Amino acid sequence: MKKWLVSLLIIFTLFKPLLTLATSRQASLNPLFFTVALLPIDGEFSSLSHLTAQLAQQHKTEPASPHLTLYYGKIADAKHLIPYVRKMFANDQPFKLKIKDIEASDSYFKTVYITFVDIPELAAKVEALRALAYSKDYFWEPHLSLLYKDMPLAQKKSIAKQIIINQKSVIFAKVQVALYQVDAKNSNLLKKQIVDEFWLN
Repeated sequence: MKKWLVSLLIIFTLFKPLLTLATSRQASLNPLFFTVALLPIDGEFSSLSHLTAQLAQQHKTEPASPHLTLYYGKIADAKHLIPYVRKMFANDQPFKLKIKDIEASDSYFKTVYITFVDIPELAAKVEALRALAYSKDYFWEPHLSLLYKDMPLAQKKSIAKQIIINQKSVIFAKVQVALYQVDAKNSNLLKKQIVDEFWLN
């Protein structure tokens, strides 16, 4: 083996622990977020997905996946998250939420969305998840986003007025838990992983 290659291997061996340590420290500095969301039953998921796909095609963006976020926030340690959520929903049946309106907002994540009448059972679960979270500032408004896109608010409101939904309620029957690793420097998403999904009884 050539001397320069031997030297290179020696250098790599010496510095590998330092490189690994630097990488692990950087990962520990990047905040970890979690979401717990409810998904509609299969038939309603399909019809709502069809609507979000149509809207995405009309406005040249990616389609929104129908879901209702119960909580989104930072978490210091995710190892207890799944058993905590599983226990929380252990005795629950699917939730039937009455549709209140179709609205629009300045927020990208609430471009155009369905709003629902809140129910005490879900509000209590939101507070239980808030107790688990490192960040406590999530604003709970039961909604399902139909479109994600930056555009003038007046245009968003115009789109919302044109949407017709031929149902008075949505049944949510599946729980989804996901983790997000976010870059501490610029808040860009580094990694998303769905860590658990289960149907309600």
